[in-house]
Amino acid sequence: MLFCTGALLCLPLVGVTSANAAVYLRPLHVVGDSISFMTAPAIDEALRGTAWRDVDVHGVPGIRMAGQMPYIESQLAKPTNWVIELGTNDAWGNNPNWAVDFANEVNALAAERCVILVTVGITPPLEPMADQINSSIYSAATTHEDFHVLDSSVIYTNPALISADQVHPTSAGEQELALLIKDAVRSDCGP
Repeated sequence: MLFCTGALLCLPLVGVTSANAAVYLRPLHVVGDSISFMTAPAIDEALRGTAWRDVDVHGVPGIRMAGQMPYIESQLAKPTNWVIELGTNDAWGNNPNWAVDFANEVNALAAERCVILVTVGITPPLEPMADQINSSIYSAATTHEDFHVLDSSVIYTNPALISADQVHPTSAGEQELALLIKDAVRSDCGP
């Protein structure tokens, strides 16, 4: 199948048939903090040539869950697939409102077709709140059929993939996260 962006440009869509085109041709929003911001080029590269036609990485350094709610709400009018990589700054700053902010995020996304929640890295600067946030992530995926978990622990347990601050991925970690996102989107959001 071909996806045509205009009269002059048509691209082959790998794995897309007329039966599943509507699933893949929906936008994909990756919403997160500095980790998403820094990983955006790797995500774009990993998803290039796949069927996801409109990938928007909206990463804002230093942002907490509540800070991304206006953006999430602004995108809810159109059918969308989501990857949510938030919670690191809530854990880093010991945000006392993180549970309410997470519940608001889950409620806002509850009717969406596919939501992938990325776990927060469990490292000394982020414990123990990261454990609590991750428990809530797994719980949301258990109680919402269209919610899925992307376990980011492979990055945080490999010294080659995590920077000295124990929060941000190295360049190799960014590549790994992008591939994890690609695999999760393929397995959870599409046939």
